[in-house]
Amino acid sequence: MSGKTSNVLTWARSRARALPHVAWRDQKIDELLTKQVKTARELAKAKRELSALSTASVQVPSFRRYLFAERRIHAHMRDHAADNQRNSLTRKLNSYSFAQSHGVAIPRIFDIWQEPESIDWDGLPDEVVIKSQTGSTGRGVFPLRRSPDGWTIVTKTDAIEPQNIAKR
Repeated sequence: MSGKTSNVLTWARSRARALPHVAWRDQKIDELLTKQVKTARELAKAKRELSALSTASVQVPSFRRYLFAERRIHAHMRDHAADNQRNSLTRKLNSYSFAQSHGVAIPRIFDIWQEPESIDWDGLPDEVVIKSQTGSTGRGVFPLRRSPDGWTIVTKTDAIEPQNIAKR
């Protein structure tokens, strides 16, 4: 009897699916199931991309974000006549430290002198760049090469005395 009941149910279902409103319902169910599978794939892909972005932002700090923050700090300090310029990017050594913390290679610093007259010229390598703590657009920057006559600025041929560099 169960085989006969099964055959009757199969026949009744096939006849019911042939009715227009039931066929429409079944078609909509199939479309929704297909759309659900597609949406689940898109969601999984988006989650992987989000995870990769979140991991990347944690591992590599945003240089631009910190640069803008540094500019805002500098503007605030300037506007309020703050004496403490420690966080200012206008100071070369602080700029070097900031750049280095973000993976930028910086030149080797041989020494820091409070007065240019106290530079130990004999202790410097044969090629060196002397920079002042402040200045921009190349002012106070001297790329030097040791020569038999003393020192020459790399872009020139005439020897220059260390006292003249200190004055400039």
